Amino acid sequence: MNEVITAADASSRLRSYSSDPSIGPWNLPLLCALLACALAQFLKPFTTWVKEKRWDSRRMVSSGGMPSSHSATVTALAAAVGLQEGTGGSAFAIAVVLACVVLVYDMSSSLSVASWTYYFGYVQVMYDASGVRLHAGRQAELLNQIVCELPPEHPVSSVKPLRDSLGHTPLQVVFSFNGGCRCFARMYSSIPHEKLQLAIATQLWIIQVIIANHPMKKYDWNVGNLYLRIRLLEAWTKNNATGGANHLEVKASLPQIMKRLVKGYSQTQLEATGFACHSDVHTKVCVSNRPVTIDTGTMKVYAPLSQAMAHQANRTISPYPRREDKTAMELVSSVHILRGKIHPPPACDCTHDVPAVVFSSGGFTGDIFHEFNEVIIPLFLTSRHFQSRLRFIVTDFKPQFIAKFSKVLSHLSSYELINPAANGSVHCFPGAVVGLHYHDNLAIKATDVPKGYSMLDFKQFLRDSYNLKIRDLSRMKRPVLVLISRPKPRMFLNQNQMVTMMTLLGFRVVLAKPDMMANVDKFAKVLNLCSVLVGAHDAALTTEIFLPEGAVMVQVVGLGLEWASATYYGGPAAEMGLNYIEYKIEPEESSLISVYGRDDPVITNPESIASKGYTVGRTVYIEGQNFNISIARFRKTLVQALGLLGRSA
Repeated sequence: MNEVITAADASSRLRSYSSDPSIGPWNLPLLCALLACALAQFLKPFTTWVKEKRWDSRRMVSSGGMPSSHSATVTALAAAVGLQEGTGGSAFAIAVVLACVVLVYDMSSSLSVASWTYYFGYVQVMYDASGVRLHAGRQAELLNQIVCELPPEHPVSSVKPLRDSLGHTPLQVVFSFNGGCRCFARMYSSIPHEKLQLAIATQLWIIQVIIANHPMKKYDWNVGNLYLRIRLLEAWTKNNATGGANHLEVKASLPQIMKRLVKGYSQTQLEATGFACHSDVHTKVCVSNRPVTIDTGTMKVYAPLSQAMAHQANRTISPYPRREDKTAMELVSSVHILRGKIHPPPACDCTHDVPAVVFSSGGFTGDIFHEFNEVIIPLFLTSRHFQSRLRFIVTDFKPQFIAKFSKVLSHLSSYELINPAANGSVHCFPGAVVGLHYHDNLAIKATDVPKGYSMLDFKQFLRDSYNLKIRDLSRMKRPVLVLISRPKPRMFLNQNQMVTMMTLLGFRVVLAKPDMMANVDKFAKVLNLCSVLVGAHDAALTTEIFLPEGAVMVQVVGLGLEWASATYYGGPAAEMGLNYIEYKIEPEESSLISVYGRDDPVITNPESIASKGYTVGRTVYIEGQNFNISIARFRKTLVQALGLLGRSA
């Protein structure tokens, strides 16, 4: 017959256990807490193995990770006290408060408080586990990444990394909360008292090992070591501030930052007048390092007036870096820059203490190549110098684009962006930039802007923005191949056979279909674990930018697409730290041969078709071509890719 135990029965049973002399001097709530803590620590190597496919016995004596021993401990303690003493007593209140209330850290002495609680109070509250220590661990991870990227001659480049597994995610805390309750229930319902005493003795020994491996002296040494690293990094920065963007930057003043956005005579002009413009075939950028007024209702920028500027005329700028393309620029609204006494600025509705950067999300946005090529990369080039202390004003506002790249935008600016169409008020800024810098197709040339960034800096910025963990292939085990699977045109007609061949070569194949690629946040994480990316010439190949350094990008180049393939995706791959392989199809692998015949100029002389104009060439080779890949021939290309990864078929 099943026995139903009420809370009162359980409380009574626990009181009888606590008065039983056979148990000895043991404090049962304390035993519950210790057992929960020990079991949580015991489970950590197994959860590490499930998640990372590696066995690490050291996880038994380390903090952080799944499950949280701190949360399990205080949960089991509170449950035991509540059922043994009742929920109306002060002991239960103390136990609950211990588990739920945030430890108040004095900002000026947080390190000493943390070290004291770590050594003398192994049990900490769940909030501490998921809040303070979790973010401390992430901070340590970031510092380790910074040290890892320093040049070999840096004084701290060989220092032992900080331990970055300190805290817990909310999921880990909830899991441990449930585990603590279960541990308590199992302990009192199913474990014989004699075996329980032996188990508790074993768990106490484990706790002693844990404490022995985390003495205050060692913890304080780590704190001191962290302080030393920060001081050395500051010293290195000051001594190497002119060495480019690979070094940490000393915080610059607004005029210094603005000066980086122009070059040559424009720098002299900016210093003299507070206003200057840069112009080339692709883009036009105007900079003011003095206060400006921007009427977002009319998108008129009222620039400062000086005697040296008297001869300069008003300007009209379309803040989208594709001036050479009339079709794109027809989709971009103009911004008018007015100067002089004949254009007095209106009164300010909002005054800001950071500069503004004005750009358009119009043009060809909606296509991922153009989104990165003409907005995201130029936006990084133009605004990264401000270290997030700026405000974006986005003309031709497209909510879908803003939502798609919200992580990028929020990492470039700490402030809410302004949509002129919805705002319509007058804003005053200490300075402003109208327009975005542009270098080349999916490219960043560090020498084009003083103290500029490189493409590798941009890739690191993307890893930070999307929380991508893999920087290079050194941590990869089985190679992952992502095959971009697209519908017509330029689709792989024998895709299933291709996947089979790839699998036999040892790849774990991921088919990237349009619905997967539409979510940039999720697809970036897929590509961050990718060793080889395979796809036909298509805008989706822009996502090569998320591949870890050392990965291989294989582009299937169709008939008539040689120049476009190399220019838009092949050339930029090297600057991204990638290996690039072209698979140029034979006429027999193109569907065009069945339409035009083997001897037609479409097959034998694609240049003659291209000479008839872009529209004709696009219709034939981009919109009218599919591929039936030679499996034997393409296998050789993938074997070459494996070789570049240091692997064999």
